[in-house]
Amino acid sequence: MLEVGVPLHDVKALGEHRNISSTLNYYTTLNREKMQDELEQVKIINNPAL
Repeated sequence: MLEVGVPLHDVKALGEHRNISSTLNYYTTLNREKMQDELEQVKIINNPAL
């Protein structure tokens, strides 16, 4: 949701998180995993021998 511009406080409310830090930790983890997957895909595309 944050990636498409939903404000952090709205995401917090929708996720029913008590702390905004919970929201940040959750979405930061998801973003790291997504970035890692994307980097793996680029590596595979740029180096098909892998």
